[in-house]
Amino acid sequence: MNCFVKSVSKDEIVWKYTVKEEWMWNGQKNHRMHNLKLDSITTNIECSCLLFEFRGILCRHSLLVLGQEDIEFVADKYVLRRWSKNVRRRHSLVNAGYNRSTDDPRMQRYQVLCKTFYDIAEVACDSENTTKQLCDELHVIAKSLGVPTKPMQCVAPNGVGCQTSNDVTPSASNNGMVLSPIHVKRKGRPRSNRLQSTVEKVCRRRKTNASKNKALRTTMAKSYNFIRSQNIMFPLITATNCCFYF
Repeated sequence: MNCFVKSVSKDEIVWKYTVKEEWMWNGQKNHRMHNLKLDSITTNIECSCLLFEFRGILCRHSLLVLGQEDIEFVADKYVLRRWSKNVRRRHSLVNAGYNRSTDDPRMQRYQVLCKTFYDIAEVACDSENTTKQLCDELHVIAKSLGVPTKPMQCVAPNGVGCQTSNDVTPSASNNGMVLSPIHVKRKGRPRSNRLQSTVEKVCRRRKTNASKNKALRTTMAKSYNFIRSQNIMFPLITATNCCFYF
Protein backbone atom coordinates (compact mmCIF):
# COMPACT_ATOMS: atom_id res chain seq x y z
CA MET A 1 0.00 0.00 0.00
CA ASN A 2 1.43 3.35 -1.11
CA CYS A 3 0.27 6.97 -0.93
CA PHE A 4 1.31 9.81 -3.22
CA VAL A 5 0.47 13.51 -3.34
CA LYS A 6 -0.98 14.17 -6.78
CA SER A 7 -1.93 17.84 -6.58
CA VAL A 8 -1.58 20.81 -4.22
CA SER A 9 -3.60 24.01 -4.13
CA LYS A 10 -2.36 26.59 -1.63
CA ASP A 11 -4.38 29.63 -0.71
CA GLU A 12 -3.51 32.18 1.97
CA ILE A 13 -4.47 29.97 4.92
CA VAL A 14 -6.11 26.74 3.73
CA TRP A 15 -4.06 24.35 1.61
CA LYS A 16 -5.82 21.63 -0.37
CA TYR A 17 -4.22 18.32 -1.32
CA THR A 18 -5.22 15.33 -3.41
CA VAL A 19 -3.63 12.07 -2.26
CA LYS A 20 -3.68 8.89 -4.30
CA GLU A 21 -3.74 5.63 -2.36
CA GLU A 22 -2.72 2.41 -4.13
CA TRP A 23 -3.07 -1.19 -2.95
CA MET A 24 -2.98 -4.73 -4.33
CA TRP A 25 -6.00 -7.04 -4.07
CA ASN A 26 -6.20 -10.50 -5.66
CA GLY A 27 -3.26 -9.70 -7.88
CA GLN A 28 -4.85 -6.51 -9.20
CA LYS A 29 -3.77 -2.94 -8.57
CA ASN A 30 -6.45 -0.59 -7.26
CA HIS A 31 -6.39 3.03 -6.22
CA ARG A 32 -8.53 5.63 -4.47
CA MET A 33 -8.31 9.43 -4.28
CA HIS A 34 -8.61 11.39 -1.03
CA ASN A 35 -9.05 15.14 -0.54
CA LEU A 36 -7.35 16.87 2.38
CA LYS A 37 -7.47 20.39 3.83
CA LEU A 38 -4.61 21.78 5.93
CA ASP A 39 -4.75 24.96 7.95
CA SER A 40 -1.27 26.49 7.64
CA ILE A 41 -1.64 28.46 10.88
CA THR A 42 -3.20 25.98 13.33
CA THR A 43 -1.96 22.85 11.46
CA ASN A 44 -5.47 21.41 11.65
CA ILE A 45 -6.00 18.84 8.92
CA GLU A 46 -9.09 17.15 7.54
CA CYS A 47 -9.24 14.07 5.31
CA SER A 48 -12.12 12.67 3.29
CA CYS A 49 -11.51 9.15 4.65
CA LEU A 50 -12.74 10.33 8.11
CA LEU A 51 -10.58 7.80 9.95
CA PHE A 52 -9.92 10.18 12.83
CA GLU A 53 -13.61 11.03 13.19
CA PHE A 54 -14.56 7.35 13.35
CA ARG A 55 -11.67 5.73 15.27
CA GLY A 56 -9.68 8.58 16.74
CA ILE A 57 -6.53 7.68 14.79
CA LEU A 58 -4.84 10.05 12.38
CA CYS A 59 -4.85 8.51 8.89
CA ARG A 60 -1.82 7.82 6.71
CA HIS A 61 -2.91 10.45 4.22
CA SER A 62 -2.76 13.18 6.83
CA LEU A 63 0.63 12.00 8.07
CA LEU A 64 1.93 12.07 4.50
CA VAL A 65 0.85 15.68 4.01
CA LEU A 66 2.19 16.76 7.40
CA GLY A 67 5.52 15.11 6.63
CA GLN A 68 5.73 16.77 3.24
CA GLU A 69 5.21 20.19 4.84
CA ASP A 70 7.89 19.43 7.51
CA ILE A 71 5.39 19.65 10.37
CA GLU A 72 6.99 17.64 13.16
CA PHE A 73 4.29 18.13 15.82
CA VAL A 74 0.56 17.66 15.41
CA ALA A 75 -2.14 19.53 17.31
CA ASP A 76 -3.03 18.25 20.78
CA LYS A 77 -6.57 17.41 19.73
CA TYR A 78 -5.27 14.59 17.50
CA VAL A 79 -3.75 12.77 20.51
CA LEU A 80 -6.78 11.51 22.37
CA ARG A 81 -6.67 10.88 26.08
CA ARG A 82 -7.24 7.15 25.70
CA TRP A 83 -3.98 6.82 23.73
CA SER A 84 -1.92 8.52 26.45
CA LYS A 85 0.31 6.52 28.78
CA ASN A 86 -0.68 8.72 31.71
CA VAL A 87 -4.39 8.03 31.46
CA ARG A 88 -6.01 7.05 34.76
CA ARG A 89 -7.70 3.67 34.50
CA ARG A 90 -10.08 3.11 37.39
CA HIS A 91 -10.54 -0.60 36.79
CA SER A 92 -6.83 -1.18 37.53
CA LEU A 93 -7.39 0.04 41.11
CA VAL A 94 -10.35 -2.20 41.89
CA ASN A 95 -9.57 -5.33 43.85
CA ALA A 96 -10.66 -8.41 41.87
CA GLY A 97 -10.21 -12.13 42.26
CA TYR A 98 -8.24 -12.49 39.04
CA ASN A 99 -5.97 -9.55 39.92
CA ARG A 100 -2.79 -10.67 41.69
CA SER A 101 -1.47 -7.16 42.37
CA THR A 102 -3.28 -6.82 45.71
CA ASP A 103 0.02 -5.82 47.35
CA ASP A 104 0.29 -2.72 45.17
CA PRO A 105 0.58 0.31 47.51
CA ARG A 106 -1.40 2.44 45.07
CA MET A 107 -4.31 0.01 45.15
CA GLN A 108 -4.21 -0.17 48.96
CA ARG A 109 -4.28 3.63 49.25
CA TYR A 110 -7.22 3.73 46.83
CA GLN A 111 -9.17 1.24 48.96
CA VAL A 112 -8.47 3.24 52.15
CA LEU A 113 -9.62 6.49 50.52
CA CYS A 114 -12.79 4.92 49.18
CA LYS A 115 -13.70 3.50 52.59
CA THR A 116 -13.09 6.90 54.20
CA PHE A 117 -15.21 8.67 51.61
CA TYR A 118 -18.04 6.18 52.08
CA ASP A 119 -18.05 6.68 55.86
CA ILE A 120 -18.08 10.48 55.51
CA ALA A 121 -20.82 10.43 52.87
CA GLU A 122 -22.98 8.15 55.03
CA VAL A 123 -22.95 10.74 57.83
CA ALA A 124 -23.07 13.88 55.69
CA CYS A 125 -26.13 12.82 53.69
CA ASP A 126 -28.36 13.19 56.78
CA SER A 127 -28.23 17.00 56.58
CA GLU A 128 -28.57 19.34 53.62
CA ASN A 129 -26.16 21.90 55.04
CA THR A 130 -23.54 19.24 55.74
CA THR A 131 -23.93 17.86 52.23
CA LYS A 132 -23.51 21.30 50.69
CA GLN A 133 -20.44 22.02 52.83
CA LEU A 134 -18.86 18.68 51.92
CA CYS A 135 -19.51 19.26 48.19
CA ASP A 136 -17.88 22.69 48.35
CA GLU A 137 -14.82 21.34 50.18
CA LEU A 138 -14.45 18.46 47.72
CA HIS A 139 -14.67 20.92 44.85
CA VAL A 140 -11.84 22.98 46.38
CA ILE A 141 -9.70 19.86 46.93
CA ALA A 142 -10.27 18.75 43.34
CA LYS A 143 -9.12 22.14 42.07
CA SER A 144 -5.98 21.99 44.20
CA LEU A 145 -5.14 18.53 42.79
CA GLY A 146 -5.76 19.65 39.22
CA VAL A 147 -8.65 17.24 38.70
CA PRO A 148 -11.31 18.53 36.27
CA THR A 149 -14.72 18.23 37.92
CA LYS A 150 -18.24 18.87 36.79
CA PRO A 151 -20.57 21.19 38.69
CA MET A 152 -21.47 19.32 41.85
CA GLN A 153 -25.11 19.03 42.80
CA CYS A 154 -27.02 18.59 46.02
CA VAL A 155 -30.55 17.42 46.64
CA ALA A 156 -33.06 19.98 47.80
CA PRO A 157 -35.87 19.10 50.26
CA ASN A 158 -38.36 18.85 47.41
CA GLY A 159 -36.17 16.27 45.66
CA VAL A 160 -35.02 18.61 42.88
CA GLY A 161 -31.29 18.87 42.14
CA CYS A 162 -29.54 22.19 42.86
CA GLN A 163 -26.02 23.22 41.89
CA THR A 164 -23.59 24.13 44.66
CA SER A 165 -20.62 25.31 42.62
CA ASN A 166 -20.03 29.06 42.80
CA ASP A 167 -18.57 29.12 39.29
CA VAL A 168 -21.82 28.06 37.64
CA THR A 169 -24.56 30.60 37.06
CA PRO A 170 -28.15 29.39 36.81
CA SER A 171 -29.60 29.35 33.35
CA ALA A 172 -32.95 30.80 32.44
CA SER A 173 -33.88 27.71 30.43
CA ASN A 174 -33.12 25.36 33.33
CA ASN A 175 -36.17 25.19 35.56
CA GLY A 176 -34.71 22.56 37.88
CA MET A 177 -37.04 19.79 36.74
CA VAL A 178 -35.52 16.41 35.97
CA LEU A 179 -37.28 15.08 32.88
CA SER A 180 -37.37 11.58 31.48
CA PRO A 181 -34.86 10.81 28.73
CA ILE A 182 -35.99 11.17 25.14
CA HIS A 183 -37.25 7.94 23.65
CA VAL A 184 -34.87 6.65 20.99
CA LYS A 185 -35.90 4.04 18.48
CA ARG A 186 -33.88 0.87 18.43
CA LYS A 187 -31.45 0.27 15.61
CA GLY A 188 -32.29 -1.92 12.68
CA ARG A 189 -35.57 -3.04 11.21
CA PRO A 190 -38.62 -2.65 13.49
CA ARG A 191 -40.08 -5.81 14.97
CA SER A 192 -42.77 -7.37 12.79
CA ASN A 193 -43.93 -10.74 11.54
CA ARG A 194 -41.64 -11.66 8.70
CA LEU A 195 -42.83 -13.47 5.61
CA GLN A 196 -42.53 -17.25 5.88
CA SER A 197 -42.00 -19.72 3.10
CA THR A 198 -44.38 -22.57 2.33
CA VAL A 199 -42.00 -25.12 3.86
CA GLU A 200 -41.89 -23.21 7.14
CA LYS A 201 -45.70 -22.96 7.27
CA VAL A 202 -46.12 -26.69 6.62
CA CYS A 203 -43.54 -27.61 9.26
CA ARG A 204 -45.14 -25.35 11.85
CA ARG A 205 -48.60 -26.75 11.06
CA ARG A 206 -47.32 -30.30 11.46
CA LYS A 207 -45.73 -29.48 14.79
CA THR A 208 -48.95 -27.87 16.03
CA ASN A 209 -51.07 -30.85 14.99
CA ALA A 210 -48.61 -33.30 16.52
CA SER A 211 -48.66 -31.46 19.85
CA LYS A 212 -52.49 -31.39 19.83
CA ASN A 213 -52.72 -35.11 19.06
CA LYS A 214 -50.21 -35.91 21.77
CA ALA A 215 -52.18 -33.91 24.34
CA LEU A 216 -55.43 -35.64 23.25
CA ARG A 217 -53.87 -39.11 23.55
CA THR A 218 -52.52 -38.25 26.99
CA THR A 219 -55.95 -37.08 28.16
CA MET A 220 -57.67 -40.19 26.84
CA ALA A 221 -55.09 -42.46 28.47
CA LYS A 222 -55.56 -40.75 31.82
CA SER A 223 -59.37 -41.06 31.54
CA TYR A 224 -59.12 -44.76 30.66
CA ASN A 225 -56.80 -45.48 33.58
CA PHE A 226 -59.14 -43.62 35.94
CA ILE A 227 -62.13 -45.66 34.74
CA ARG A 228 -60.24 -48.91 35.14
CA SER A 229 -59.16 -47.96 38.64
CA GLN A 230 -62.78 -47.15 39.71
CA ASN A 231 -64.25 -50.32 38.15
CA ILE A 232 -66.98 -48.32 36.38
CA MET A 233 -69.27 -50.35 34.10
CA PHE A 234 -70.70 -48.74 30.99
CA PRO A 235 -73.56 -50.22 28.90
CA LEU A 236 -72.81 -51.36 25.40
CA ILE A 237 -75.58 -50.35 23.01
CA THR A 238 -75.96 -52.61 19.98
CA ALA A 239 -78.11 -52.39 16.89
CA THR A 240 -80.84 -54.48 18.58
CA ASN A 241 -80.96 -52.04 21.53
CA CYS A 242 -79.72 -54.75 23.86
CA CYS A 243 -77.57 -53.76 26.82
CA PHE A 244 -74.56 -55.72 27.85
CA TYR A 245 -72.20 -54.99 30.69
CA PHE A 246 -68.52 -55.70 31.04
